[in-house]
Amino acid sequence: MLPANYAAIVQFLTEHGYTDLAAAGIAGNMYQESKGDPESVGSGGGGLIGWTPLPAGFVTGNPAADLRTQLAAVLTYNQQWSAYIPALNAATSAADAADIYMNYFERPGIPAASNREAAAEAVAAACGL
Repeated sequence: MLPANYAAIVQFLTEHGYTDLAAAGIAGNMYQESKGDPESVGSGGGGLIGWTPLPAGFVTGNPAADLRTQLAAVLTYNQQWSAYIPALNAATSAADAADIYMNYFERPGIPAASNREAAAEAVAAACGL
């Protein structure tokens, strides 16, 4: 359950103020939404976090560029709920961080919390956390 691009996702997020566990939790959510594939497209949405509707220019056929574009957009997206960033960064496990991100940021129609938690734990293990 390790999302594609997990190392790049974690590195980007930690460089922008998220703890390792918070970054793993966010990556776990991305696994459930897109398997970590910025080129993912589904019914009505797509990209790393299942943007709905999918913004123009987010999926262009250039995975590296789209990953950078979407990760930058995730930072902006997360600011809508900036009051919860301290709780996300205070999570004591990747699974807890995945739940916080799911409940307070992502707010998915199909939670599949166990998938998000397991993927976050897989990211944490792969990163040696």
